[in-house]
Amino acid sequence: MVNRMTRGALVAATLASLCLAANAAIVQKSQLTEAVRQKIYQVCPFDKGSLSIRFVRVPESASVAGKSCRITVVQQNPGRVLGRRAFEVWLLGQNGARRRYWVTADVSASLDVVVAARNIRRGESVGAQDVTLQRRVLDGYADRTPVLKIADVVGKALRRGVPKGRIITSDLLSEPALVKKGSVVTIVARVKSLSVSTIGIALKNGRQGEVVPVRNIGSRRTVYGIVEAEGRIRVLVNGQ
Repeated sequence: MVNRMTRGALVAATLASLCLAANAAIVQKSQLTEAVRQKIYQVCPFDKGSLSIRFVRVPESASVAGKSCRITVVQQNPGRVLGRRAFEVWLLGQNGARRRYWVTADVSASLDVVVAARNIRRGESVGAQDVTLQRRVLDGYADRTPVLKIADVVGKALRRGVPKGRIITSDLLSEPALVKKGSVVTIVARVKSLSVSTIGIALKNGRQGEVVPVRNIGSRRTVYGIVEAEGRIRVLVNGQ
């Protein structure tokens, strides 16, 4: 009697599954991973040939009501592209049916990146001899994009010191100071077609376009001006 009831329950469950499958779009594990893989290729700034993707968590299959469905992938924390990444995979079925699944993958990239060839101090202008290219496997430079070309580093200043062997990332770079605190600079004042220049002392480091204080050596007055070029500051006349 028990065996008959058990067999009956199994048959009922099987029939229910068949009815569900007949009215649902089934997506296999391979389709889920491929959809996520393409999303990674889309959002990652590196060549896909340099990427290694290892899937950690993937449903064996997924389904949504309807005869067919569309797969949409949403990356969590889109500002990060390497390391362990989580993806929402939405199955969009017919008549507004939708269902969400989660996929997790470890993403790394093997790249030639710019690294410091020596200890470089904060604010120091970088020369070609100060850096070199090295092949590195990156898996955690999500919010810090590594620099891939030496030309993109040369002539820049560092926002903070970098030890020898450290990867140079874009957040470390800034335009170099064209005037330095305590240096002698040319002060230029322009009013319409009239231009007057004198000598002054910069009271603060300044990059191109920044406003810095400068002391006129002759009058010993402190004025403010815009850094125009190396060693040259245009003072603000009537706020301009």
